[in-house]
Order: sequence, then structure tokens, then C-alpha cells
Amino acid sequence: MPLVFPLIDKSSTHWGVRMISILIVNVPEFALEFCHQITPLLDKSLNDNDHILIRGCALHTYGVMAFSSLSEWKKIAVSSMDAIERVNGRVPGQMLVTEEAVVAAMIIIYYCDEKMVGVGRINEILSRFLSWFPFTGESRECNTIYRFLLDVIESGHFSTSVEPNLNSPRLLFILTKVITSLEIPK
Repeated sequence: MPLVFPLIDKSSTHWGVRMISILIVNVPEFALEFCHQITPLLDKSLNDNDHILIRGCALHTYGVMAFSSLSEWKKIAVSSMDAIERVNGRVPGQMLVTEEAVVAAMIIIYYCDEKMVGVGRINEILSRFLSWFPFTGESRECNTIYRFLLDVIESGHFSTSVEPNLNSPRLLFILTKVITSLEIPK
């Protein structure tokens, strides 16, 4: 990794963030040694309002962390939820970023247990992201969002089954709207 970071600094931040994601997937233990360098780069990238692609890559990388088998990466992903929640939703020209934020949040919700995230916190996060629905379109992210949402509901995941669950009416509205509009690709 010491060789990788100078290369990342010399290249665009987009490729640097993609490289981090690849390292976390393929050599998570090795990449973890450099989390003190990785986390600030991701935070900076997530707040880069000038480059949508860089923000999307940072969001994707947080999702990759949640999917990791290492609890340390999962904890970093969970700690990123506040920053992910601040990503602008439904801003013209920013739909890709919004979709990536929802995907990252859903992956964190799905792959990190309630002890790590906290049931009350999950309800807050889910409520925030459900306010951005429904999504329509042809994008890969849109399909991924609905696939994860259905997986979370179908599996009886704690985020949709705990009481009180104030998100149930919103979930029903979203699914009904999507099914009746037929705008989501099959």
C-alpha cells in the first residue's frame, strides 16, 4: 500500500477511491492497516460537490466496507452513515449520487447487525432514505435499490420487522407506486 498511496495522490481522486474499493475487496486485512489514510480520503471525496463520480465512488466504497467479512470495516461503514445521510437527495443532476447513497445505506443496513448500528438508528436511517423514493429509471443503481429493499423486507430483516416500525406505511406506498407505475425495468 505504501506504493499505492503515492500513485493515488498522482492520479485523479476517482481512481484513488476505486483503488481503495478494490483493495478492500481483495486484500481487506492489508488495506485495514491504512484505514487512517483511507477514511479521510473517502470523507473528502464524499464532500466533493464538484465531481459526482468521485462522490459516487466514495459511497460505493462504504458499501464495500459493510459487505466485508472484517468487523473493523463494517464499523467504519456504520460510522459513515451520518455523512451518507447528508448527501443531497433529489437534486437535479445528482440522481446518481442519491442512488449510490441509498445503495450504500441499504448495504450497511443489510450486512451490519442491529448491535453494530442500533435498532433506533436503523429506523431513522431507513426513514430518511425512504423519503427519497420512489426511484424510476433504467439505471443499475435503481434496480439494485429495489432489489435490496425487497430482500430486506422479504428476509424479515430487523429494520423492517421491529416494533414500533414507522416505516411500514411508507414501504407499502413505495411498493404500490412502483408496481402500478410499471416504470421500473423488469
